[in-house]
Amino acid sequence: MSFGYGVGDVIAVLGLFERIAIELRNYKDAPLQFQQLRAELDLLRGTLKRVLSLKPEGDAECETLEQIRAIAIYCVQPLQSVADKMRSKESSLGHFRTTRSLVSIGTRLHWSMIDQTDVEGLRKVLLSQMTAINTLLSIQQPRMLLDIRGQMKRMIRAIKAIPLHLTLDIVQLDDVHGESWALPLQACRTCESFREILLFVVYANKRPGANYITQNLSAVTQAKTGKGVDQETWEAMIKPGFHIEQAVILKGSHSSKRCLNPKCAGMLQDEVLEFEDRQVCNLCSRSSKTAFTTTPLIGLCNEAPYSHHPVERFTSRTNTKGSFGPQLPPISMDEQIGTFLRGKLLQPAEPIQDIEQAYRRLGEDPNHAMANAYVGLAMLLAIGETRSVDQIDIARNHLEVAVESDSSTPENWYLLSRASAIYQESRCPSFWITLGILYFNIGQSRDCLDALTKAVELNAHIWEPWYNLGVLYDSCNGQHSDAADAFYKCLERNPELCNVRARLEAQQAYAGDINDEFLGDTLIHEGRLTTG
Repeated sequence: MSFGYGVGDVIAVLGLFERIAIELRNYKDAPLQFQQLRAELDLLRGTLKRVLSLKPEGDAECETLEQIRAIAIYCVQPLQSVADKMRSKESSLGHFRTTRSLVSIGTRLHWSMIDQTDVEGLRKVLLSQMTAINTLLSIQQPRMLLDIRGQMKRMIRAIKAIPLHLTLDIVQLDDVHGESWALPLQACRTCESFREILLFVVYANKRPGANYITQNLSAVTQAKTGKGVDQETWEAMIKPGFHIEQAVILKGSHSSKRCLNPKCAGMLQDEVLEFEDRQVCNLCSRSSKTAFTTTPLIGLCNEAPYSHHPVERFTSRTNTKGSFGPQLPPISMDEQIGTFLRGKLLQPAEPIQDIEQAYRRLGEDPNHAMANAYVGLAMLLAIGETRSVDQIDIARNHLEVAVESDSSTPENWYLLSRASAIYQESRCPSFWITLGILYFNIGQSRDCLDALTKAVELNAHIWEPWYNLGVLYDSCNGQHSDAADAFYKCLERNPELCNVRARLEAQQAYAGDINDEFLGDTLIHEGRLTTG
């Protein structure tokens, strides 16, 4: 070697350690200073052999190893001095171990040639070099820890990148709990197949969040850009290695400054992506995005009190008009909200208060979806009083604009289909019966009664609307006398309906205060509305 110390020099030093240590071990009943010297020689020799056998993996380790070699070489002079003094009396080191003759007495005298000061001096040198080695190794340990930390980071990055380097094409999904999934691309080609994987794989066994998938209350965005991915853009955007994030959709109001988790005291901070802005909690990293949705104009499942007489019920329309107007949804916070890391908050936009405000918004924007829906609904509610074909046509036009401007609102489609059906054939009893069945199935008993009463007014000689009226009265507030009257009129028009006769007898028995056990045997609870 051109610089530093050669391996042969170090081996020679270790040989000196070995020779002196062997002689000291063979020195029976040696004084205390020799015993201590032997222990320190063994310790330093073992440490040097262990350290010098290591293979350095970096420049820092090579430098440390070179310094330890220098320490070993530094021990040559005191070791050689002791060895020379031990050989000054005898050519070979030894002690009086094999013979008792006077000739061999000289083999014991060579130990007396080594003064105690020589032993103490050698011990001091050895102890100082041991201290130096320990210092070097202690400095090397933080370096090793830093290297281990760097290696761990590289391993973590490599593990995270494994799903992206599989031979099978995958889609990387970060679910609402923050867990990453490698989903096969072949099974995610369509939005429907992706939804099935969510239901049966990602959120299987009633995992928290499954109800949101079932009710279509989840949103998917591209992880890096925040670009939304929906059913229309899914097939165009999906590709190998596509990274998406999922968030649950929460309806209702929520603080724009506090974390979604009620148990977290963190504050929300703005995060700007390429296609969306979101807010992230500074403590738990939960993210949320606020979007505004159309305020419902009517309650599609609204129940109202009923009169026992169809005419009285039909003339009291004040309750219907009273329910017309903006209905703000209640705050809906799932009990498992604390487990979700991403949420999309749907908050209702500022509602329209009256027809004048609706027309003002239409003056500013003729395509305003909420204003057109409001005007269309107002006209539909007045149809029963005016029965104007032109008014029905105008209402339908407003609702068509509302659907074109905001096709994601089911209420607009509902109102448009209702207006279109009335426009096409407003005096067809079968249509009003079908409309009554629709109202009955969605829980709008009040509107169901209006539609069936309209069918009776248009043609009182058919049995279907009377039967449906009987079923409606039977299911609402126990109006058994009205139900019996409707079933009786149904049988007058078609006496061959055996199930209707059984219902009539049950209703008459109930009206006659027959006990519940008898009713349980005769009353038919499950009766389907029919269109004839």
